[in-house]
Amino acid sequence: MLVFNQRSAKMTHAKTLILTPNKNEAIMERKRAEKRRWYQKYKERIKAKNNFYYHNIKKRVLCQCGKPTLKGRCSSCALSGRKVEWSKEARERRKGSNSPNWKGDNVKLSGLKSWVRKNKPKPNLCENCKRNVPSDLSKKSKQDKRDINNYRWLCHSCCMFQDGRLKNMWQNHKIGYKLSAETKQKIRLNQLEHWKNPQYKENIRQKRLHQIIPLKNTKIEIVLQQELTKRKISFITHKPIIGQPDIFIEPNICIFADGNYWHNLPKAQERDKRISKELEDKGYRVLRFWEKEINNNIDRCIKKKLREFYENFNSYSQQKVKLWDVSIG
Repeated sequence: MLVFNQRSAKMTHAKTLILTPNKNEAIMERKRAEKRRWYQKYKERIKAKNNFYYHNIKKRVLCQCGKPTLKGRCSSCALSGRKVEWSKEARERRKGSNSPNWKGDNVKLSGLKSWVRKNKPKPNLCENCKRNVPSDLSKKSKQDKRDINNYRWLCHSCCMFQDGRLKNMWQNHKIGYKLSAETKQKIRLNQLEHWKNPQYKENIRQKRLHQIIPLKNTKIEIVLQQELTKRKISFITHKPIIGQPDIFIEPNICIFADGNYWHNLPKAQERDKRISKELEDKGYRVLRFWEKEINNNIDRCIKKKLREFYENFNSYSQQKVKLWDVSIG
C-alpha cells in the first residue's frame, strides 16, 4: 500500500495507513517539548512585554482602524504602510503626559529646552540686559527641572556668561600649555640650524614666489588688464620671478602697478629699486605705473611707455610689432 511521507515528499510503501497510538503520542510530546524550549528561551521578553502592556493600559489609544494600541497605529496598519491622519482632538489628547513617548524628567537638557521652547513664548528683548534679541534658553537654578519658570530667554552673550561657558573659556586660555626654558632653547637652536643651510633658504624663496599676495587683484591692476585685453595683447598675471610683477608680457616686459601711499614710503621705495635693478640685470624690461597715472589717463600711459619698449626691442618678432602698432592706432 502507498503512503505519502511529508518529510521526504515521496510516495512510499507501508503495511498500514493508520498510525499506532504510541507513535501519535510521541509526535505530540515532541511538539510540546519544542514549545517549552521556545518559552524558556523567550520567557523574559514575553514577561516584559506583558508587564509593559499591563502598566500602560491607561495610555492605550485607538488606531485609525479601531484597534487599541500603545503606539500611533497597530501592527497591521504599520505593515500595510497605511498613513495615520490624526484629527485635532486626537492630537490634543496625545499631548504632554498623555503621549506614549512621554518620558517625564528622565530626559537630557536638550529635550527639556525643546519642551520649554514650545510652551514658553519668546520675548522681543533679552530678559537680562533688555537690549539684544534673545537667542537661547538659560537655567535659573543648576538643576534640570521640567518647569517653565526655571528658564529664561537670553541673548548669546548673557547666556554664555550665565551658564559659565565664558569663564571656562577664559580659564582654559590662561592655563594653556607652558614650555620649559630648555624646550624653548632647543626649538630656537633647531630653527637657526635650518636657516644656516642655503638650500633651505632657496627652497623657501622659490615657494614664496608662487604665493600670490594679496589674493585678489587691486583696482588699478584690473584697469590695466582690461586695457591690455582691449588691445588684444596677451599677458600673464603674477609671474613667479623676482618681485612677482603684476603683469608680464612676453618676452621680457614686467609691469608693476604701484599705489600712491604704500609705494611712496621710504622702505617700499628702496625695495622697488632693488627689485627693478635685479630684474634689469637679468635682462628684463621693468615698467612701473603709478596709481594717479592709471586713474587720470590710462590710454596715454600705455601708448607712450609700451610703444618705446616695442620699438627699441628689434630682436623680437616683427609681426607682433606690426600688430601692436595697428592695435594702438
